[in-house]
Amino acid sequence: MRGNLRQVCIRTTAAAALAVFFPFGFARADDLLTSDVKGTLNSQWASAAGSEAAIIALKTYGTGKNGKGALKILEEGQPEDVKELYNVAADSLGEEFWLLVAGAYNGSPSCDAVVLKIRAQYKSNKKSLADASKAYREKSPFTGLAVLLGDAPLDSPPTPPTRTAAQEIYRGCFAISPQALFKAVEEAVAIKH
Repeated sequence: MRGNLRQVCIRTTAAAALAVFFPFGFARADDLLTSDVKGTLNSQWASAAGSEAAIIALKTYGTGKNGKGALKILEEGQPEDVKELYNVAADSLGEEFWLLVAGAYNGSPSCDAVVLKIRAQYKSNKKSLADASKAYREKSPFTGLAVLLGDAPLDSPPTPPTRTAAQEIYRGCFAISPQALFKAVEEAVAIKH
């Protein structure tokens, strides 16, 4: 009996550890479709036009769960093979596809640097943080993230400045935990629950 209990404890601990490191499901970590989509999304987020389309698509999806409309926006200006990839992924993965869009990140996602970026955004645009928090609470995490990304603080260098670094940090934290990202946002603007 004692040996069985110990095995159950070990399995439960291992499952909990996997859930922490792979919050959106570890089963898909190695599938080809997810890997392909992640690479393509990272390329899209890297361009100004691509990231703008992705932000609008996230806001559209988050506001009314309009997957088809949001997908059309995300595909705008993309080659046919990317459109096909996104369509297959959206059909196969459902909401998990939109989690991939929202959490696309080069490197290892982390929430460590998010507070510094939120402080920078607070200095330049306090209202944007309050708006992002409101969208998160009243509409959806996707809408809140879209608002946050749209007003992310500018990086300098490069010249001209871009929002890429802050956006990537926000998306990386969102990939780990939307709650952690928006807890930091709400603490910056003193929102109490």
